Amino acid sequence: MESILIIDDDINLCPIIAEELAEVGYETNFLTGGENVSDYIKTNPVDLIYWILKCQAKMDFRFYTKLGMIGVPVRTNSSNSLRRC
Repeated sequence: MESILIIDDDINLCPIIAEELAEVGYETNFLTGGENVSDYIKTNPVDLIYWILKCQAKMDFRFYTKLGMIGVPVRTNSSNSLRRC
């Protein structure tokens, strides 16, 4: 079974997305911030990271690049309508 790690700062949305993906056959888990991603991945291998960005300014490009170097695909989703972050 493929595993997806969902990262979103919306604590209410994470479990909903995880449940929807689990219903179609994915093993899911979520974090409500990007701070612990590296530690999580070291002990819990994943096939995909789905990072939901509420504000582009919150994304540390160096950290994002580091995630790409570990060999796990990272899919991002952002909202341009939330420019006041």
